[in-house]
Amino acid sequence: MKRIIGLFLLLLVLSGCAPSQAWYTKVDASQAKLNEDHGIFDFSGNGNLKYTYTLLCINEKGEEKEITFGSDTTLDDGTILALE
Repeated sequence: MKRIIGLFLLLLVLSGCAPSQAWYTKVDASQAKLNEDHGIFDFSGNGNLKYTYTLLCINEKGEEKEITFGSDTTLDDGTILALE
């Protein structure tokens, strides 16, 4: 029975049906760091991203977590983002 449940959960995750968790943050433009080596990978397939941000994020449960993400351009200060 454990194998069936484990297989079901694995298929659920692989199919993209697993619930994603959104993290929310407010952009602090002073936290933008230029990537000289363009080290953050752009998952859209467009190459590497130019700027890196590490910001404190919060989820719907009120949990806090620092998340690092990238952007091709600098983001406007105070912009609210939802990250998945």
